[in-house]
Amino acid sequence: MTPFSRSYSHSNGNPRDTELCIAFWPALSAAQYSANQYAILAEHIRDEFSQAKGALATFRATTATASNHDRVARITLSVQERPTTPREDVLSHVKETFASPDAADSQVLQVMCLAASLSTMVRISGTNHGTSAGRPERGVYWKPGTSLRSIASEPFQRSVPDSTREKLIDHRLTMSYLAVYHGYEVIWIHNLNDHLEVDRKLKTVKVFQHKIWLSAHFDAKDLIITPTEAISEALDTLNLLFPHGDRRTESFLAERDQRFYNLGYLRRGRNLDLSCYPIWGNKIRELMDVMKGRRSGLWQFLPSPHQLNILESANFWIAAFVAGLAVISFVFGLFAVIYAKESLDISRESLRLTELQYQLSLAQACSDPESALLLPEWCPKNN
Repeated sequence: MTPFSRSYSHSNGNPRDTELCIAFWPALSAAQYSANQYAILAEHIRDEFSQAKGALATFRATTATASNHDRVARITLSVQERPTTPREDVLSHVKETFASPDAADSQVLQVMCLAASLSTMVRISGTNHGTSAGRPERGVYWKPGTSLRSIASEPFQRSVPDSTREKLIDHRLTMSYLAVYHGYEVIWIHNLNDHLEVDRKLKTVKVFQHKIWLSAHFDAKDLIITPTEAISEALDTLNLLFPHGDRRTESFLAERDQRFYNLGYLRRGRNLDLSCYPIWGNKIRELMDVMKGRRSGLWQFLPSPHQLNILESANFWIAAFVAGLAVISFVFGLFAVIYAKESLDISRESLRLTELQYQLSLAQACSDPESALLLPEWCPKNN
């Protein structure tokens, strides 16, 4: 295995990113994607390493030039090869095979859970806490005596469909629609167990962003521990909320530096049947409820088939019309004042010119002796 050095994403992609991703997920080697599609996925791997830097220092290097990437990639593949093995047995194997003799079990467990998280794209924690250490995401606790396959399946429970509600998803339901009309924003995440978490107070939706990972694994049953039905459905949710061929979605993703729009539907299509989403159906229904609710900003005053706001809209637009008339009246009044002032200035100047004209005419008349005799009151006699 070739050692990996840190690389940074570029617009055209970095081949090192591709190599790094394939080292952790061999299924990606069978798919042909452009190099720039791997950038965000590779950065996720590097971010994971930064969280476990201290624990990784206790692991032996496989070669003199091996990096942390090589170590964790080998550990990840080793953990992935033991999907039904209990946690303590996997821990013993990882410690004996990869760790230094003086490595603490807690450090080995941290690296093992890191490898398990990368392998399954499910946030896995070795401690029974609400969140993984140092991370805001929820962690799935890998309990002693349980296998990785069993705990990787826990977050993806099938929900019972509500037969009393509609089963067809509104074709307008996209994240760009929710952003424009309802003020929602996406929090891009790396773990499937928090996918489509909705926070109505903060107006955010968490979205799993690695579409190429889903595409490479939804039919790779022998290479993945995460339930394939969860992977397939997660891919369908991305196709649903970020439809290909939609210009608003394309702009929405481009503004957020997400590149999976160009991947298209990946042979899946856009499924609007809510019954085809047994895992995330309730989350999609919640997004449908958001779409039917009050819009944000000025959009809330426009007529909507999901929002009975005729009286509010009428009041708003009447008030807006009156306000517009007031503004127009003010503008015309301002112009009238300016015009009146200009007229006053012109009148004053005209009066001054008339006075000068009078004085000039009087001077001309008085300069003639005969005319001066006829105008004794205006032409005083010179001594």
